[in-house]
Amino acid sequence: MALPSIYTPSTILELTARIQKLTSNTERLWGTMTVNQMLEHCCCVLRVALGEDDVKASFVLKLFGPMIRKSIVDPNKEFAKNGPTLEQYKVDNLQPDFEQTKGKLIAYLEKYAALGPTFTHKKKHSVFGVMTSEEWSIACFKHLDHHLRQFGV
Repeated sequence: MALPSIYTPSTILELTARIQKLTSNTERLWGTMTVNQMLEHCCCVLRVALGEDDVKASFVLKLFGPMIRKSIVDPNKEFAKNGPTLEQYKVDNLQPDFEQTKGKLIAYLEKYAALGPTFTHKKKHSVFGVMTSEEWSIACFKHLDHHLRQFGV
């Protein structure tokens, strides 16, 4: 199954429309994050994709990274509900401003799409290793789609 490319304007518009449907009172369908925390969590992940942050990975995580990567970049496998989250991406004790964080996430998406596939082609992820632009697109889309579905949008 082909997933939408995170680099195309139509995909960004579709994701933005889904994000805009969220309210500060939107309830999760699974997991423990609030909608505010989920938005901030997604911002953290996109900062890594943009090269503005890096994953602080243990030796064990780096060792198993290539195996995990196969699942992450497989367009036919959804992320598991209630799956583990890296410690640096947990926002348990944080309640970010909803509207500000929503706007920040949309801005990160637009920036990422504007940089395009040449920005991420053969870009190294500190856990998954060197990834193609298509693999980055799949990973980013699947992650955001997973969390938007978590909140019913």
